[in-house]
Amino acid sequence: MKDAFVLGRLLAYSLTTLDNVSAGLRAYQDVRLPAAQSVARNSKDLGRMYQFDAPGYYDGTDRGNERKELEILQERIISHIESYGEGSAIAEWQQVESNLRGSLRNDCKNDVL
Repeated sequence: MKDAFVLGRLLAYSLTTLDNVSAGLRAYQDVRLPAAQSVARNSKDLGRMYQFDAPGYYDGTDRGNERKELEILQERIISHIESYGEGSAIAEWQQVESNLRGSLRNDCKNDVL
């Protein structure tokens, strides 16, 4: 949803033109790609945790301390889920907008030189 929101705002933005859309898409990628990669990593980790196949966490082996291992696993799963809400789409749009403005300023300076 954040990708769609930020990309839609970028493409509808008054400073985005056919001539500078590539700069806008770079600004978008600089902000959204790390966030998307983080979600992908978290999803993979969570899937392994839910299947009890995550290295370093409870794996179903009887070692006498399953309760403690499950509590640690529960805390880690909650931490992963809570991290999905970090950073609002508005804040990310503002960062993309700022990056685009900076890129356009730099392009104007280079054109003058």
